[in-house]
Amino acid sequence: MKRTAFFLCFLLLLFLTAYAAGEDLAFLDPESAPEVTRMELGLPKKTLLPVYSAPMENAWRGAKGKASVSADEPFALLGTAQGGQWLLIDYRVKAGERRIGWIACPENYEPEEGSGLYFSRVLCRVREDGLFTDDPEMSLRKVMTLRAGETAIVMFSMEAGGKEWLYAEAEADGQPAWGFVEADKLEPMPVWTVEGDRLVVREGMTRIGYVTEEDETPIQAGEFWSDTVFLDGGAGNGIRRIVFPGSVRQFGFDAVFGLTGQEVVLSGHPTIFETDAFSGWISRIILEADFTGAYPVCCGALDAWEVREGNPVYSARDGVLFSADGRVLFAYPAGKEALHYDVPAGTEEIADMAFDDDNMDLPLQTISLPIGLRRIGAYAFSGCGRLHSLTVPLTVTELAPNAFYNCVSLERLSLPPGMTVSRGGYAQHEDLSHYMGDNGATLTHPRPADSFSEPEKEKPVWASAWLSGENGEGPVPVYASPEAEKPVRELPSGTAVSYSAISGRRARIWDWGKESWIDFRNLLPSGNRAFFYVSGASPSGEGREALRQQGMEDFQFARLEEDSLTVIFGRQAEDGMEEDIEASLPVSQVSLYRQDGGENRTFALLRAEAPGRPVRLLDAPGGREAGWTYTGEQAEILETSGEWVKIRTTARTAWVERDRLVPVEPEPSGEDITPLYY
Repeated sequence: MKRTAFFLCFLLLLFLTAYAAGEDLAFLDPESAPEVTRMELGLPKKTLLPVYSAPMENAWRGAKGKASVSADEPFALLGTAQGGQWLLIDYRVKAGERRIGWIACPENYEPEEGSGLYFSRVLCRVREDGLFTDDPEMSLRKVMTLRAGETAIVMFSMEAGGKEWLYAEAEADGQPAWGFVEADKLEPMPVWTVEGDRLVVREGMTRIGYVTEEDETPIQAGEFWSDTVFLDGGAGNGIRRIVFPGSVRQFGFDAVFGLTGQEVVLSGHPTIFETDAFSGWISRIILEADFTGAYPVCCGALDAWEVREGNPVYSARDGVLFSADGRVLFAYPAGKEALHYDVPAGTEEIADMAFDDDNMDLPLQTISLPIGLRRIGAYAFSGCGRLHSLTVPLTVTELAPNAFYNCVSLERLSLPPGMTVSRGGYAQHEDLSHYMGDNGATLTHPRPADSFSEPEKEKPVWASAWLSGENGEGPVPVYASPEAEKPVRELPSGTAVSYSAISGRRARIWDWGKESWIDFRNLLPSGNRAFFYVSGASPSGEGREALRQQGMEDFQFARLEEDSLTVIFGRQAEDGMEEDIEASLPVSQVSLYRQDGGENRTFALLRAEAPGRPVRLLDAPGGREAGWTYTGEQAEILETSGEWVKIRTTARTAWVERDRLVPVEPEPSGEDITPLYY
């Protein structure tokens, strides 16, 4: 079971770590362990299996290095480690004596899925001399004595003889040994200290945070781990820099949580850096000269990268992370406030997720890419929510999947001749909207269909759009196939649809349970929750009275019908024999709330003058028409001028009249507005 370490002050940290080491460890239960026979292991008779005290060949062995167990007698299998290569067994030595140790997994035996043990690695100090044994249940056979002041690394706990025992790693005869010691003999040691305005992580730590590959990563003798450094709630006040030693190989999820402007110093060669290892706002990441490992991505609103002189792998240019030779742009800091960025000449590759911003707050509106650039990586510009134009130079030969995912303001994407998204599988990627490049190329934002009956690779993918006739009005013809000349029916402009494949100049839509086709020019991209998720609504006094008249005294928000801006409230039946009931209100009688849409930003939904009519977008207050969209489209409010409001939609930035907007406020704190059943 995983734990969270709260860094408040030294004593509180010590208490919480002690709690983690003593009570929140994984628990070993030999009573429920299955027995394994020689036949199951695929071994011949009279096979002797070497027994080690730890799952590694250099571990200490009993019987002067010759300890073994006969496969002829069944033994209990307690679990596996090191990716299933070692088995932890409970075996009988003689009457009144059993031992717990490790054997190498036989070649012909495959452990059951899920048999892997979860290990903590908590650094502890020996409080007083204590017995270290491999038989805490019966004989208490002595392996050695742990002396006060020595260290041990605790992994899990077990109850035996009415006592709590901790399974720990120590050293016997210069070799790593794993065994049991009474819980009250150990106390946890702090794994970081505060030195002035610096938080310094202890040398020797190899993992911090939660990693997804822990079962596949071999445990090395002497290494210890820690969970989150928690700096939220004012605990990080006064700390300006967090220093990690070169021993840390793995940075997991939430390695540091609650950052508020600190600098992070990294050294060594990390092999794992999970997304969101650093949660919060980092002012600067400093890579020491010896840092050659994986670098963090999506690490909050980072202001700048800094690389010490002499680093053989990385360099920093104007706060942006590059390769040492400047050919690869690795990471642009999401907290940089520039509206425009010139990628330097000599850059040949934009790495995967280089400009990625989960919060879609990156201020960049334009980016200049140099001649000589050859590759743009996957999700390279993902979440650049204000980027409105980009020209990809002719030298680019590879545009990886999802390079422009969630680029909701991208109005113009210029691609090299011949680079179309219909080739190389680009149409199957996840970019939010579709963009018509100046060579006719199109990027789409398909989403997995809600069908579990089809194989994963064969599922169709879909994108959200409005049907749009000329000037946003009039009927849109629907065809039975991409080649059909005569339409089979018509649908009104403003109808919300999902589309997937494009054939020629037509797009496939799902129309009343069957496949149909419409001209691609009649599709207008829809953001479909591009900026926020409507998570709640509160009726006004008039709305409450309307709900009461519909037979609903008690109610809870259920959902918003975006196409009509109708809010649905529901009430679950108290009697299981009755049906749940619903009632609806127009959006004019409610206040809408949203989840996570960006701090200090204002959002709204657009509504037309009348049902079925488009919402006109203008190039200036009272100016010329600059496009249109439909009721229910999301928008960010950028500026106001009298009765006119400048907005940003998924397709463009434009002006609308104030009464075309329905405000969507942040969730009020302390109120339960969780959807009832949708």
